[in-house]
Amino acid sequence: MTKEASLNYVIRKSFELGIDLRKEFMNSDYYKLRVIPRIKFRNLITQLPLGLSESDLNEIYDADL
Repeated sequence: MTKEASLNYVIRKSFELGIDLRKEFMNSDYYKLRVIPRIKFRNLITQLPLGLSESDLNEIYDADL
């Protein structure tokens, strides 16, 4: 597992880049249920400029979600 393949890395790197993850997630929660589907989460993380590969995303899913 690489350091990039963790949810902790996603949170830290987003903070460093000035990305408000909470705001991004809230904007993706159209029904205001405070829950977003896994595929929507993956799409959101993929769209952020974090430099994650497909294998990193798979490892995040397997290890942290």
